[in-house]
Amino acid sequence: MFFTQALVLSTFFGVADDLVPLYIIPFALGNLLGPLLLGRLFDSVGRRPMITLCYVLSGGLLIGTGLLFNAQVLSATTLTACWVVVFLFASAGASAAYLTGKLVETEKEINVFYGYLIGAVLMIAAGIAEWFIGVEAAGKSLEDVARPLTADEAEGAGAPA
Repeated sequence: MFFTQALVLSTFFGVADDLVPLYIIPFALGNLLGPLLLGRLFDSVGRRPMITLCYVLSGGLLIGTGLLFNAQVLSATTLTACWVVVFLFASAGASAAYLTGKLVETEKEINVFYGYLIGAVLMIAAGIAEWFIGVEAAGKSLEDVARPLTADEAEGAGAPA
């Protein structure tokens, strides 16, 4: 989401390029606040339940955000607010996740295998998604694949886009 945030805001909501950074600030704050607000729960409630809760909740919230976006009921501001909440939970889970899953320390091959298997399934799913919805860009310049964010400025100044 972070890498396409500017494109989504400018394409679907007409946010001017010079205003897009203002939408990144709350997004960044959400990423910071997640671990700060929820961090102590990882020790009191437990890492496994909190990481699970954070990941599942952020995934569910992202699905909800996608549905609202698709229904065209969000504005640039409310979409950003949804992203902030999604990443508040996702960043909290991610910041704690590296401390768990010490699969090698169990000295059991099956545990390491499960870690590899989960990573592999996620990679395969991403590859399949790319096949069906990816953009073919081989041998094309970036401008041929996606309209530059500065194209509107160039058109407004009389320069060719």
